[in-house]
Amino acid sequence: MKILNLKTFFVTVCLVLFLISSINAQDIDDGIDAVKRGNYVLGLEILKKYVKDDDSYDANYYYGKALFETGSLKEAEKYFNIALKDDDSGVEALKGLGDIYSEQKNYDKANTYYEKALKEDEENVSVLLSQGINYSRSGDVEKAVFILTRAMSLDDKNPAVFVALGNAYYFGQALPAAIENYKKALQLSNNKSAAAYYGLGNVYFRQRKFDDALTSFQESIKIDENFAESYFMIGRILFLSEQYASAAEAFKKYSQLKPGTQTGNSYFARTKYALGDLQEAERLLNEVLKVDPNNALAFKYLGYIEIDKKNYDKALEYFSKVSEDNFETEDYIKLAKIYSEKGDQTKAFQLMDEAKKRDPENPDLYFELGVMQFNAKQYDDALVSFNKNQSIAGKSDATQVYKGLIMYTQEKYDDAIAEFEEAIRINDTFTFSYLWLANAYLAKDNKEKALENYEKVLQLDPTNEEAAAQVEKLKNLVNGTGQ
Repeated sequence: MKILNLKTFFVTVCLVLFLISSINAQDIDDGIDAVKRGNYVLGLEILKKYVKDDDSYDANYYYGKALFETGSLKEAEKYFNIALKDDDSGVEALKGLGDIYSEQKNYDKANTYYEKALKEDEENVSVLLSQGINYSRSGDVEKAVFILTRAMSLDDKNPAVFVALGNAYYFGQALPAAIENYKKALQLSNNKSAAAYYGLGNVYFRQRKFDDALTSFQESIKIDENFAESYFMIGRILFLSEQYASAAEAFKKYSQLKPGTQTGNSYFARTKYALGDLQEAERLLNEVLKVDPNNALAFKYLGYIEIDKKNYDKALEYFSKVSEDNFETEDYIKLAKIYSEKGDQTKAFQLMDEAKKRDPENPDLYFELGVMQFNAKQYDDALVSFNKNQSIAGKSDATQVYKGLIMYTQEKYDDAIAEFEEAIRINDTFTFSYLWLANAYLAKDNKEKALENYEKVLQLDPTNEEAAAQVEKLKNLVNGTGQ
């Protein structure tokens, strides 16, 4: 009887251990499946419980993949390397390391890992696509297209191949070719490629076709609700259109899908900055730096805040912590404004030239350049810049007023009046337009028209001292002459 009980005990223990092992294996499989489906946050949550005690290739590769896709590049590198200890010929993990270094702009190192992966499987289309994109990012578009054409020869029905070709042409500024390839990807996927819609959105964004870009990014997340980058770009578009609350929600969603990066949180802080809440923006950005002490976005936006405070040296200190690789067009413009305010116009204009190289069709660039040229009394150049701004973005009250000021300064008062009146047609609540329209009429000795417009200024801004003084003076003159 005792022997029977002992046998029963051992059978029970073995059964329990088998069941535990099966449950663990099932959970790991669930985590791997989640990663394969693109639900990286769920995959991360499931797999993190097992990789501590599991040195297998699959568990660590897929955990590393989930970490990479959610923005934790350093941790992803660790687990790809653990996977390679179990299988040093693992193509996916080698590619994963290449993708990390490419994301970090270490393009040569990335390529060494793609080459290692291709030695194991020279016709691996996924690796060829990553290698092609790596060359595109590094600026070697010709080499990128060569490699991606090879990938197409291996699998010409794969939408991902044409997305990668689209990306290569996008990085090479060949936007029509990029659009053609993204649309080919959509055709092959029966309009089910989130990456192709995302690529189209990026092209339209660069072309400043923001409505088309927004539609493309929205189509992308309809197909794949976990496509984090599309939420980020939606946030950027909403931010540019000053829909800050909606932009903040998009950046929050991006942060939920990319918890390993502080990019979304930095942009969320930027929405607070745009709303004028500098104190809250500064607090949020300092929180970002506690998590990521080298976060370039946080340093840049702290620099923006210091510019608004006119603490230019402090702003330059923040910008000095950002490598030029992380500069965008707006950053060059902000830096140029600092140097312009500090009186170094040569440096300011050099930075604006750099901004032009990055984005020659950016209307904000030409507006700010026009302002700098106006302040430097380069009136003809300023007029060219304001006209360029309007050719891209259309007329605005601000550009019209500056054009009017140029004409006024050059004593072309009739032209100045025409510009100020156009500014008022665009926005009839902009006090500055009426003030300078009144000044222009006064310069022509048209006291009645001048008085009429100074009074309009006071209707809009009863505290305007210049207009109040002119109204009193002109009323006395008009009454004194009997006109």
